[in-house]
Amino acid sequence: MRGVPRILLVLTLLVLLGWVLLAALVPSGHEAVGAGRAGFLGESEQSTGAINLVSAIYLAFRAYDTMGEAIVLMLAVAGVSFFAGSGAGGRK
Repeated sequence: MRGVPRILLVLTLLVLLGWVLLAALVPSGHEAVGAGRAGFLGESEQSTGAINLVSAIYLAFRAYDTMGEAIVLMLAVAGVSFFAGSGAGGRK
């Protein structure tokens, strides 16, 4: 039980670090969003082959979505196994 506050502290620090990095990497101006949107609207049919914009987004980002889901599932399994303990070699 003594390790739980340490784990919570590490997780809190990791979340804060991720928040700071995300804030530093995401552009704050609306010009970048508008330029990206215009570029995607203009090139979606040529790059994906889909006429419908929704289909183009689905085709372009499906691999990223599947990879993200797999990462989330692996992290969930790792978290459950970490907190549940291995049973044989874990501390009591």
